[in-house]
Amino acid sequence: MKTIQKISLFLALMLNVPVWGQHFEFKATNPFGLELTRPDTSQPALRFVFFDIDNDGDKDAIIAGIDSIDQKTQPFSFKNITYFVSMQENIGTRWTPVFKTREAAYPELLQMTGFVYPAAGDLNGDHKPDFLVCCDADEYLNLSVRYFESKPDGGYKSYSAEQLKLNGFSAGSFFIPEIADMDKDGDNDLLMSGFVRYYGEDGEETDVATMMYAKNTGSPTTPQFQGWYQNTNGIASYLFKSAFFLTGDLDLDDDVDLFSIWQEAANDDIFYIGGIYNDPLLNGKANFVTALSFIGLPSQVSDVASIPALVDLDGDRDIDVLMLENMLTDTMRLAYYENTSCTGQIDNKVTKTGQTLKARAIGVEYQWINCTTGLPIDGATQQVFVPAISGKYAVRLRDNKGCENLSLCEEVVISGTDEAMEQNLEVSPVPARGNVLIKNKEGTGIDQIQLYTADGKTIWKKTNCGISTTVDVSTLTAGAYFMEITISGRRAMKKIMVAP
Repeated sequence: MKTIQKISLFLALMLNVPVWGQHFEFKATNPFGLELTRPDTSQPALRFVFFDIDNDGDKDAIIAGIDSIDQKTQPFSFKNITYFVSMQENIGTRWTPVFKTREAAYPELLQMTGFVYPAAGDLNGDHKPDFLVCCDADEYLNLSVRYFESKPDGGYKSYSAEQLKLNGFSAGSFFIPEIADMDKDGDNDLLMSGFVRYYGEDGEETDVATMMYAKNTGSPTTPQFQGWYQNTNGIASYLFKSAFFLTGDLDLDDDVDLFSIWQEAANDDIFYIGGIYNDPLLNGKANFVTALSFIGLPSQVSDVASIPALVDLDGDRDIDVLMLENMLTDTMRLAYYENTSCTGQIDNKVTKTGQTLKARAIGVEYQWINCTTGLPIDGATQQVFVPAISGKYAVRLRDNKGCENLSLCEEVVISGTDEAMEQNLEVSPVPARGNVLIKNKEGTGIDQIQLYTADGKTIWKKTNCGISTTVDVSTLTAGAYFMEITISGRRAMKKIMVAP
């Protein structure tokens, strides 16, 4: 019977719309050191969300779940349930994550009475996670969201739904919060999906699947919310008895698509999985129109707590999935399913000739990276790269489908450079728009200066320059350039920036 119901629901989701698919491969359980529980099996996670907490270019994990349940104190209420919030810092890289062990975090979220089920996103432009949490519960068990905004001096300022002018929900309702830029206007909006419980005159209960959308009418640094709008953006066509939606750019076109989870009935313990592509309107407003199927993911999960996490864990830009499977059983696991949409799409080989590096892939975007810091090198966006200093370098490649790949790190040794001489060379101003002054503070005449583009082409050369000289860069395209300076057989490299 379940199979028939599953097929009928799947057909209903796909009715009258094109169907697209994405392929996934199961890779590991509890990958990269992510912890579903503590070592003693306490604090099982109910939600993983990912955010670059330390602003180092990779995603860190924020974990929330139930710490304990007091079943003795009656009458039973939300106060009988205590929650935890932890974090796991990614001490690896964007492409090869390694997560530290759990640390308690964000204690402000634990002051709520009700669920502590968070979504994270930067709503005030400070590169720190802000939180939308569902849900506060009043004495009648009616629910409402709470917003936690990071403060400049640390900690969080809490805003109630009443302060945000966002309506609450009746007792028995349940929602999953999300933070995403739903209308492509550069700021983050609020999204809630789940069901509202309605009560009839005779006390009968009816659960109605609902998506709530609060538009950010403020700015990327000063949020202000307008809503809730219910079942907007074409989503009404996809709502079933109970439906949940997770946000992510599934097709790599820089808009918000939806990973969907639905039930045959709100009291059922079987969840089915699908997705919906966004085809935005001309004004950027979300427009959910195209169904999406997943190959390689479980077609159904059997526990209400099994809300997945969507995150690019391998740095290729497609969205991977972490499934919390068999929750609250002896076989529970955090299963990692890698999205193979971008796997092997771009040739990431690099050839080294002397001190010159060249990516083999053509027709893609290039960004050279310092492997020691993991940071991109300003202006190094050509197929060929000549480093100014010794080190290890790699290139990040992106194709026209939005997929990315990273080369292996190549070590380059710049022979003959004199670091002591380099310290005594003055190059100013930085950045420059007109003339650049080069001066040897040691007082010895400069024999030769050569100016290179970021991809290693010589564009200017001068000999017998004296103790100081100037270079006119007013006609050069804005970006990074490198200067090779020779004095009495000694050699040094200096980087200059040309301003727009």
